[in-house]
Amino acid sequence: ALRERATSLSKRTATTAAFAQRERVARLQSASRLLEGLSHQNVLARGFALVRGGDGALLRRAADVGDRKTGEIQFVDGARSVEFAAEDGGKKSPAAPKKSRPARQQGLFD
Repeated sequence: ALRERATSLSKRTATTAAFAQRERVARLQSASRLLEGLSHQNVLARGFALVRGGDGALLRRAADVGDRKTGEIQFVDGARSVEFAAEDGGKKSPAAPKKSRPARQQGLFD
């Protein structure tokens, strides 16, 4: 009787341990997917880029550039050095050409 009870307890312990292990693996996979979703690398893969000043500081706004002359843009596949231009680039931007409209717009059934 003791042998049967020991065998039964051993089987229950093995089943419980296997279940606990599967639960831990599932939680770890879930946390891994969440971490992967929050990764800046995935944001870069969607077409965004990180802009840093020459000192490595993250620049979130154009105003953050300030007096910095150089920086870096990080893409998903690497980074490139950049030189920041003056706010107006030292030039005035050309006026956008005006679009001409037809004298009379035709209707759908004309």
